[in-house]
Amino acid sequence: GGSSSGRGSGGSHNGAEDVADVLNQLNWLDDTGRAALGDWFKSLPPREGAGVKLVAAWERPTFYLGGRYRKLMRDMPQTPWFIDGQRKGSSSVEEALAESVSDLFGGQIKFHASGREDIDVRMLGNGRPFVIQIQNALRLGKIMDQRYISDLEGVINAARRGVEVENLELVPKKTFEELQTHAEEKSKVYGCMVWSSKAMTALDLKSRLDSLTCLAVSQDTPIRVIHRRSPLVRPKVIKSMRTTWFNAHWFSLVVEASAGCYIKEFVHGDIGRTRPSVAELLGCRADILQLDVMDVKVNGDTTAENSAPMST
Repeated sequence: GGSSSGRGSGGSHNGAEDVADVLNQLNWLDDTGRAALGDWFKSLPPREGAGVKLVAAWERPTFYLGGRYRKLMRDMPQTPWFIDGQRKGSSSVEEALAESVSDLFGGQIKFHASGREDIDVRMLGNGRPFVIQIQNALRLGKIMDQRYISDLEGVINAARRGVEVENLELVPKKTFEELQTHAEEKSKVYGCMVWSSKAMTALDLKSRLDSLTCLAVSQDTPIRVIHRRSPLVRPKVIKSMRTTWFNAHWFSLVVEASAGCYIKEFVHGDIGRTRPSVAELLGCRADILQLDVMDVKVNGDTTAENSAPMST
């Protein structure tokens, strides 16, 4: 039969009255009844007398700045680093870049890089790829104008905070997403200053190191990072080595290695956890005094030959 309320077939509906009726019924529910409705109830209005809080939020599109950075000093981590409340290093690459970006565009700044170097290692050559994510920028006109971005590159480089950038430009989100996805396709070129306990001639170095290509290396997780990395034996490849003899116990070594290879451990051997190592190949103890990343190659890119030489 028909409904006296007029809500049966063919009856009229008043949306406002319907909602009011539902809310009136909900007001009769006690806390137990409301809890029984679960997550669905979270979107419902509060009980009568509980008060209403209206929150409004706005956001702007996220923009991405991409480029490459060079770290020209040691004792600088890539991101701020604190241990037990104590800061490690003087500033960081992230701070040197993000502060200048924030000053120009405003908003929230997030820094992302393609891998990282140790705090005591410089990043030279053509630099390491990075992307800066800018959320809710306050000055959209400037971020859309390449002239301001080019000026920003000059500001960062002129600040002399130990970090330089090049090829800074607005990039699509795809660049940000691909920054880490091609990690295994990269190789890196390193410059090392090496000491050997046994006297070596230039010919010794050439025959035992320079002559080797595509050397398969097995690396157990280094002792220095075992507290934060999973214990795992990782296969790596040393693609090439090039030595420069200085005297009987000192030489420089330029190494091209597959991504993720621990070069310090490749030199000294990490008490046998990396095999073979430079120490094993030379038949004596070997240690590394300084290490620089000379180049980061992506998808066969080759620029290392133009990298700045490692200073001692």
